[in-house]
Amino acid sequence: MEREQELITALGGDVSPQRRIIIADTVKHLLFAASLDRYLMQLKSLVCKGKIHGVVNERPRIGAHIRENLKALGLKRVIREKTIEEILAESEPDQNGHTAAQDASGESGAQ
Repeated sequence: MEREQELITALGGDVSPQRRIIIADTVKHLLFAASLDRYLMQLKSLVCKGKIHGVVNERPRIGAHIRENLKALGLKRVIREKTIEEILAESEPDQNGHTAAQDASGESGAQ
């Protein structure tokens, strides 16, 4: 879920249902790739009875699938523009006199 949210955030936060499907597929394939990598690293040899282990050929295919999904989503980070309501909410002080921007940066109103 963390990786899925990371991708959604990188795409500006508000993604279409189509992109959500691609993101879910990408996250699933990232898990497959990590599992295969872990399995392959635990093998004593990638060759079994004179032939390359069957899963060795699958790993590049999964990697290519992930790359294609990422290309479809776009490789550039999208910066989401804030609404006027969000900007105003950040500048309004709360009961303690802090603004949302001060709270996010760790600044305090009392000095």
